Amino acid sequence: MVEDIQKREEATWEDLRRKVRERHQGTQKRAIAVLPVLLILLGVLSIGICGLGLYAKAHYAQPLALPESIELLPLTVADQYPLQASDFVQGLEGTGIQVSFDQNYDAQLLGAQEISLVFTRDHRTCTRTVQLYRFHLEPSVTVKLGEENNVDIRDFVPDESISASFVTELSVGKGGIFSLRLLCAEREYEVKYVITEDVPPQGVGKGVTVEAGAMPDPAEFVEQILDDTSVTVTYEGTPTFVQAGKQTLILVLTDLFGNTSQVEAVANIVPAANGPQFAGLETIYLELGATVSYKTGVTATDAQDGQLSFEVDPGNFDNKTAGRYTVLYSATDSDGNKLVMPRTVVVESHVGQIVREKAQELLDRIIKPGMTHDEKIYAVFKQVKNYVWYSGNSDKSSVENAAYEGFTKWAGDCYTYYAMVRVMLDMLQIPNVEVTRVGGTSHHWWNLVQFEDGKYYHVDATPHRYTSMEHFKMTESVIIAYTNTPKVAKYRPNYYTYDKTLPEYQNIEIAQ
Repeated sequence: MVEDIQKREEATWEDLRRKVRERHQGTQKRAIAVLPVLLILLGVLSIGICGLGLYAKAHYAQPLALPESIELLPLTVADQYPLQASDFVQGLEGTGIQVSFDQNYDAQLLGAQEISLVFTRDHRTCTRTVQLYRFHLEPSVTVKLGEENNVDIRDFVPDESISASFVTELSVGKGGIFSLRLLCAEREYEVKYVITEDVPPQGVGKGVTVEAGAMPDPAEFVEQILDDTSVTVTYEGTPTFVQAGKQTLILVLTDLFGNTSQVEAVANIVPAANGPQFAGLETIYLELGATVSYKTGVTATDAQDGQLSFEVDPGNFDNKTAGRYTVLYSATDSDGNKLVMPRTVVVESHVGQIVREKAQELLDRIIKPGMTHDEKIYAVFKQVKNYVWYSGNSDKSSVENAAYEGFTKWAGDCYTYYAMVRVMLDMLQIPNVEVTRVGGTSHHWWNLVQFEDGKYYHVDATPHRYTSMEHFKMTESVIIAYTNTPKVAKYRPNYYTYDKTLPEYQNIEIAQ
């Protein structure tokens, strides 16, 4: 039984081995049959590749033949002319041929040199040479004003072998930088012709209203600029536009050749609409020795921040010395906008207090509701001029003492008239400045007053014997004309001559 099972298993394994041998023999036969086909295909492919290589070699080995329409052009150009390979060739259009430099030309070499050009189309190339002659062209020539007619073409083109001439007219008769066109070797070039001069630019300073914290262009403060060249305007130093009031600026005018001049202008600095604002900064009148509370009644606000804190700088204030002092108030909002406002503090004696009381009584009578700024000035002027008798003398020890005599005695001299006008204008918060004659045979005082247009005019309430004109709101030209009137010049020389260089006149705009 066991033997029968073993015989059957051996027969099964023998049968499996036979089938494997038969499959292996079939695979070998099929592989042998395909091999010749593969060898044939590889042979055909090799023949094709070799054929293509031979074709390409035969095709591309031929140099590019240039059409007769293409012409090489020798060039004569200035050293500043930017060269391209196509500049040497004419007739390339429509040929499909590209041209380039075989190697870059020597950009530093003047005179003759040979240029090698490479022409290319469809991988075929050829090389040609062409001549280049480069000459020096001076890009700019500088002369002084008055010498422009002496300039020679060789100042621009030193190479004598190059034919050169001016295309544009040379004589311009003024300083500046001008463009000229030259014709050199049948090609036009543009050069610069610089005519220098040493005349400084001229200009007139003008007043400009500036919001605190702004930094306007300095050119805004200058008008009527005169110069043959362009002029730039800069500030002398770095001004800060934060303190309200008048500020004198020095503007520097510089022309194209570095010639400079200076002009003065006035900035009228006002609180910025979107910045801090102060209220309650009316003039403080203080008796000698009394203390002052700077912050009482004063507020600083901002439209965005509301109430602001502020600082007070008393400067040189001294409550033991009579006089007028300026105290500075400063505030800064959350955006960094800063404002500095001046406030006047007047320290006065008992006489000064009486003067203010008398002046206030008079102002209550002559200043009517609805009066304009200028009408109030005229009312004060007319009251003093018409009702004070000219006695020829006064107490000139102080403005208060002179005004006291005027308001109590209604008599005095030019200093009295000046003092009374000043006291009343101060109380009306109308800016005014003292003016004193210089160079005459006697002293004379009058007022410079700021009118509605922001300018200061001369106001003189003193009676005058040499003219019937009203000495009110006088410009500089008017006081000069009056001073030069023959009778006035004979009996009262230098009548309205004053020292315009004094500091008090530098921060105001005086009407001309």
